[in-house]
Amino acid sequence: MAWTNTSDMGKIGFPTWAKNLEKATNGKVKMVTYPAGVMGGAREAYQQVVTDVVDISWQFVGVYESTMPLVGVMMLPMVQPSVPGNAKIASRVLWDLYLKYPEMQKHFADVKVLFLHAGGPSILMTAKKKIMVKDDFKGLKIRSAGGTGAEWLTKMGASPSAITMPELYGALQTGVVQGALAAWDAATGFKLEEVQKYYVDEGISGTAFFMIMNKQKWESLPPDIQKAIDSVSGYAGAEYIGQVNDDAEAASRKKVAEKGGAEVYRIAPEELAKWKAVADEINKKWISDMKAKGLPGQAVYDDTVSLLNKYTSK
Repeated sequence: MAWTNTSDMGKIGFPTWAKNLEKATNGKVKMVTYPAGVMGGAREAYQQVVTDVVDISWQFVGVYESTMPLVGVMMLPMVQPSVPGNAKIASRVLWDLYLKYPEMQKHFADVKVLFLHAGGPSILMTAKKKIMVKDDFKGLKIRSAGGTGAEWLTKMGASPSAITMPELYGALQTGVVQGALAAWDAATGFKLEEVQKYYVDEGISGTAFFMIMNKQKWESLPPDIQKAIDSVSGYAGAEYIGQVNDDAEAASRKKVAEKGGAEVYRIAPEELAKWKAVADEINKKWISDMKAKGLPGQAVYDDTVSLLNKYTSK
């Protein structure tokens, strides 16, 4: 099994999930884990499962968005809100969508999907300039993971930068970039709280991930072992990993608050509406693109928004 070990998911979430799987099968299945990069790069992860290089693998959907576009709905700008428990909520929504839409299931036709999950949404963090209105973005270079998040930044007047998270600390410190779109747990996971001051606590863009298994290996297992693996997968796996993300976010928020000197704030409703209008343009294009591919983008988008609101309000 291969995954990244540079986050709480890799250091806590996935090892614990693997142990839970072993326990569920009464030790009949043993998990041997490999950190990211040992078995291959992110773009090889899916095919390595298909070809049985590894039995199970985890990866970011954004790397494969062209082949599993409907799952990208959770990565659209300003869809996933920044609220307590957002990763667990969004993870449940992703699994709801997967179970409902055969078109999404077809994205993974040649593997066994154990679960899909989301991380916390990316918020806007800046080092020196406090962003309050759309005009404040002009002239700023902001780190982004790419995709529709980068498109949103461009439409807001900023210049997105694709530098990696390990490079971000130095880039903020030297002014190569002035801010970043990143999840809360990245703030302290990469020690960014040392070089940035302002945190716009609004969900700007989201994330989606998959945990998949070799299909032939799955089909070779006896029914009782399949049932045991399913017991820690599906909703159970998605919500567990989502909770790990939420716990990491809560710890990061606490650390930033305890350090002092930072300002965490929301955008005024009338101004936020302007930000969402920019996001709506991008999301409508995504829906149109899905329709052109014969995919139910509008229905998936509407269900995503509806379910996020439903679970958030509970």
